[in-house]
Amino acid sequence: AYTIRFEGGGRYFLQADCNRGGGAYEVTGGTMRMGPAALTRMACPQGSQDNAFVSALARASGYAIANGELRLTLVDGATMFFAR
Repeated sequence: AYTIRFEGGGRYFLQADCNRGGGAYEVTGGTMRMGPAALTRMACPQGSQDNAFVSALARASGYAIANGELRLTLVDGATMFFAR
C-alpha cells in the first residue's frame, strides 16, 4: 500500500495507503531532492502511516540502487528501502 514510481522528466508518483499523488524530483550525482507531493485527501483507516510516509519522502537527500532495491537516505540519516 506504500509505493513510489519515478518517471523520466523528473516526476514521481506514489501510493500512500489510501491516498495517491505525485510531485517533482531532481537527481544530481548521488543526491536527490523531492518536491512536495500533491495528494488525494481520503481518510485512511486508523493506524495508517500515510502522513509519515509522505513526510519521510520529502526529507530524501540521497539514493542508491543495489540488488533490485532502492534505498533513499533522509536528511536525518534514516533510510527508506523499496523493493521492486
